Amino acid sequence: MPGITREEVAHLARLARLELSGEELEHFAGQLDD
Repeated sequence: MPGITREEVAHLARLARLELSGEELEHFAGQLDD
């Protein structure tokens, strides 16, 4: 199963109405992929 991508994290952030920086997107993508 492929990992969670940065784009998927950005999509989830938009759904949750969160504004994340590029660095935060990378950070959360790594955390969610573990």
